Amino acid sequence: MTQQAFITPHDLIKRWGGAVTIGTLANWRCQRVGPTYAKIRGRVLYPVAKLEAWEAENTHHCATGGLTASHATPRLQLGRPSCRMAAGRRGACPVRAVDGDMR
Repeated sequence: MTQQAFITPHDLIKRWGGAVTIGTLANWRCQRVGPTYAKIRGRVLYPVAKLEAWEAENTHHCATGGLTASHATPRLQLGRPSCRMAAGRRGACPVRAVDGDMR
């Protein structure tokens, strides 16, 4: 069995044990925070290799013991307006895809 190159937002939520929602992932994409994603034929997909790198970068270790990326919950970005609020009207997200470039 080979490892998948991409996973869907629903698979990502399962991977993180429900720590985030579909809405949170959508807001992160719109705000250009969170893991790198690609849009292929209108579907949002997360490259597994970049996702693992993002998880490792956002894994916090306790002084009493360590966590591995597979057990870590991503750092949540709190206190920022949602994409809909920032855009000024419902559903107006100016970002289509982000892969390290600023469009």
